[in-house]
Amino acid sequence: MAEQEYEATYIGDTGRKLPQDTKLRKAMNRSRLKLQAFRENQGRLIRQYVGAHYSDNGAEDKVPVNFLELAMTVYERHLSARRPKVLISPVRKEAMPPADGPTLKSTAYLLELDVNHVLREIKMLEVLRRAVKSALLSCSVLVLGKEPWGESAVEAEGVDSPPLFVDNVELDDFVCDMNARRWDTTAYIGHQFDMTVEEILRDPAFDVDEKTVRGWIREAARNEPGAGGDERASAITQGKGHLDMMYEDLVPLWHVWIRRENRVKIMPVLSEAGEVLHEYDWEGPDNGPYYMLGFHSVPGNILPLAPMSLLSDMHDLANRLFRKLGRQADREKTVTGVQGGADEDGNRIVNASDGDTIRLDNPQAINQFNTGGINQHSLLFLLQLKDLYSYMGGNIDALGGMGPQADTLGQEHLIHAQTGKRLEGMADNVVELMQDLCHDIAWYEWTDPLLERELEVKMPGPEEVVVPYTFTPDDKTGELSDFEFEVDPYSMQYRAPGERLMELFQIIGQMGPLLPIMEAQGVAFDMHGLMRTISRLADLPELADILTYETHAEKAGVSSKNHERRMPAQTTRRYERVNRPGATRQGRDETMAQLLRGGRRQPAEEAQMMRPVG
Repeated sequence: MAEQEYEATYIGDTGRKLPQDTKLRKAMNRSRLKLQAFRENQGRLIRQYVGAHYSDNGAEDKVPVNFLELAMTVYERHLSARRPKVLISPVRKEAMPPADGPTLKSTAYLLELDVNHVLREIKMLEVLRRAVKSALLSCSVLVLGKEPWGESAVEAEGVDSPPLFVDNVELDDFVCDMNARRWDTTAYIGHQFDMTVEEILRDPAFDVDEKTVRGWIREAARNEPGAGGDERASAITQGKGHLDMMYEDLVPLWHVWIRRENRVKIMPVLSEAGEVLHEYDWEGPDNGPYYMLGFHSVPGNILPLAPMSLLSDMHDLANRLFRKLGRQADREKTVTGVQGGADEDGNRIVNASDGDTIRLDNPQAINQFNTGGINQHSLLFLLQLKDLYSYMGGNIDALGGMGPQADTLGQEHLIHAQTGKRLEGMADNVVELMQDLCHDIAWYEWTDPLLERELEVKMPGPEEVVVPYTFTPDDKTGELSDFEFEVDPYSMQYRAPGERLMELFQIIGQMGPLLPIMEAQGVAFDMHGLMRTISRLADLPELADILTYETHAEKAGVSSKNHERRMPAQTTRRYERVNRPGATRQGRDETMAQLLRGGRRQPAEEAQMMRPVG
């Protein structure tokens, strides 16, 4: 084990010098203590998100109106619906492109195919969805590296080029310099990972005996969350005694990157002496292996503000109110009161069935009474709270497509356009994260001398031809700084096939003025391909059965008939605009509120209550 370096400053009032690794460990413990409130808040939000029926350790009370789940599902659909795609282009033009060999343009094209291939290979879409979900609840940290943490160096022997990987770091396993004010000024960043006892003992990088390693496992059992430590989010399904369920003996370790030294240290989690099992120089990108995603920055603080924490109070209030209304509805009773001396009439009513005709000697002595029931003011407050929640969340009803929000089509488009503006800031943060990740993935590919990536290259021409191609270092020219990386934000948004079909028709319609120029240059529409695309996007395979395509000879034979069947020189068209009344959620809520206040209903309001929303 390497000799520890000593810091030149004194710690506290003891006047003694501490080893640098011990000082790092103490700083990490203080930062973990500061992060405890964030971990507890995230755990509380996760329990509200899963509700009371997910496991035996979910929310304590029932969550009948899960506003958190609704908002998170809508946000996720807009921020991480599809796998991102990166666009790579040269920053500058080559003054004299080489006669043979790679050019900046060809290198950018192959590097773009390479990075997009890696994004599919490392399942970037799954990682991004988990990252967005974590960022909505608290913050999200990702780690990118050349080989998984904890993989034994013995097992890695003989591997020409270890594969890239990217993974999510849970907040329970995360530590960073909480004294920093910005992410790029942190002194250290790290996360916990597990290795088996056998992996540690056979790894030549770790100089430690089996007794010491197994002592760390026993220490982990004593310090398990729920027995002296804060509870982890995974305890919702694992419970507090999850160490007893482990099939293998796992040892928790710290992987810590020191920014100024640009070194990585592997340390046991449960050793307070600052022991370092292994350390090495970081040979990856300059910004280190860690990346953070957050949506609302807080001035002077390193951790962002979570969107769901802003909505959690209204979520809690709405569920408390709804549970109260439910208890009031359960207490509602309808009873029949009978005056003294009218017992026989009361018994006849009790024994009668629905629709029976019975004799009553004294009908005036019998009355029906209603007790309990839902408080109308509380119900009105809940309706207003629901609208306020949607408003504070950036018009969640419009984002989720849950019915029309306006009375006219034009107003509806305006609302959706303004609602999209609200999400742009959050989407920009996701795009910025992906651009940093794609740039560093390209860095790993660019600096790999053994790179051999099997790609599919589209050859230029009137027909789309795809050929296999092996991307190697010989296909590169220039430096990585000669290229710019841009992640297409629309590539991460979901577009329904019908929406894509409408965009296709719009593009074809806008190309009308260009048709003469296209014909002059020998460009024509491939109607076969167009109909195949329409059949696929419209999900109408039967379209191919009802269309026939004539050959050139057949076209020549019927050309004279076509002249006879031309359309008349002048046609008349009539456009009618039909106004069909609809119902909006806001309009129905306003009508309901007026009814609860005892107001009189208008005929139009009664009709709106009978019409469905949408």
